[in-house]
Amino acid sequence: MEAEHRVPDADSTVLITAHLDSTAADGEFFDADGEPRPYDPAADPAPPGADDDGSGTAGVMAAAECLRRLLDDGGTPTWSIRFVLFNAEEQALTGSKFSARAAAAAGDRIAGVFQMDMIAGRQHGSAPTVEIHSGSSVAGPVATASDALGGRVARTVPLIDPGVTVQQVTGDADPAVGRSDHAGFHERGWAAVAVSEDLFSTPDGEPGNGTRQYHTPGDTLHDEDHSPDFAATVARSVTATALRLAGL
Repeated sequence: MEAEHRVPDADSTVLITAHLDSTAADGEFFDADGEPRPYDPAADPAPPGADDDGSGTAGVMAAAECLRRLLDDGGTPTWSIRFVLFNAEEQALTGSKFSARAAAAAGDRIAGVFQMDMIAGRQHGSAPTVEIHSGSSVAGPVATASDALGGRVARTVPLIDPGVTVQQVTGDADPAVGRSDHAGFHERGWAAVAVSEDLFSTPDGEPGNGTRQYHTPGDTLHDEDHSPDFAATVARSVTATALRLAGL
């Protein structure tokens, strides 16, 4: 699913992205008798995916609405802005890799990709923390440009909410390398970052404080770790960074 505001004669495009599909393969499903068993994707109801990645999807739609209002107020971006919702992220990033290949085949020039993947998870009482992942399996200019893109987001977050802690994760140690929809764009030579809740453990083993319902049937709006307010903060930060990069 894709929409784009095209700027005539623009020499580049900024992407704001998320994914539509979800999975509950790591959790238990309770049958009609209340008995638990492993979730069976072939037989059980589709997982809600409120956080992974309904939250990112909502963030992309909010970003598009923000752009619409800025355009109505006379805003004039320098670069085109594309909003993309990928499918089959949970199946080896199939949708985003296809999209990146298609963009490369079309000769697109992409200034940066901002992927929102799980932005609503925050355990009650924990410090609000956002992870910015720019680590890439592609070394050299792609990694350098992605780190710079991540730095833009990192500097924006405290402007939106000074109370949010930022973890900017780069290099080979980034646990999100190859695990979200930004990866396919790295492979094509474009700067890209994935922005998420505090999902991954730190290198010293400190667990993240994001949702505890990752990849389970419990990933619903009723998840006690689901925070729409936190998701709004992350989405605002990403949107402001991306639209500023596009010249607004």
